[in-house]
Amino acid sequence: MFEWIQQWFSEHLGTSYFIVGTLLIILEMFVPSFVALPLGLGALATIPFSFFLPFSGSLVCWGSFSVVAYWLLKKYSSKSKNELKTGADGLIGEIGVVIEKIHPNSVVGKIKVYGDEWRVIEAEESIPVGTKVKILAFQGNRVRVEPLWEMEESMHQHFDRKLDSPPKPAETSGKENQ
Repeated sequence: MFEWIQQWFSEHLGTSYFIVGTLLIILEMFVPSFVALPLGLGALATIPFSFFLPFSGSLVCWGSFSVVAYWLLKKYSSKSKNELKTGADGLIGEIGVVIEKIHPNSVVGKIKVYGDEWRVIEAEESIPVGTKVKILAFQGNRVRVEPLWEMEESMHQHFDRKLDSPPKPAETSGKENQ
């Protein structure tokens, strides 16, 4: 039984690799396994070599191209290098607003981030209501924060300077005054 298959494949090697490669790629669309796609791409890449290689050589070529296709797909797939963080881990580094005064070295105080309220573990200094804070870490259902004093002050200084400085006179060309 296998002799006539090998004989047919030997006589129609390019066509065989095209059919097998196309079917494997279609199979990958319906049954995502990340195995059929590299095999299908390897089969299609083998077609030009199948015209001058014997059957056994083309199988080695197909296997080699499939391994390379698998490696390239793994390396350049759309999976992000930065894993998506969800829940509490996703809030680390985010900015919140103090809604209940935070007292230093106590568990009194709350912040609000994206509509959720969180109790504060500790802060190094007293932080009044309305102050923006950055979330540093989580311990259970409480957060550790730091105030964004420096950022707010530098922004106010920058904008105050812009507002206090007189506007520059517009340059006019000599044609407008004539």
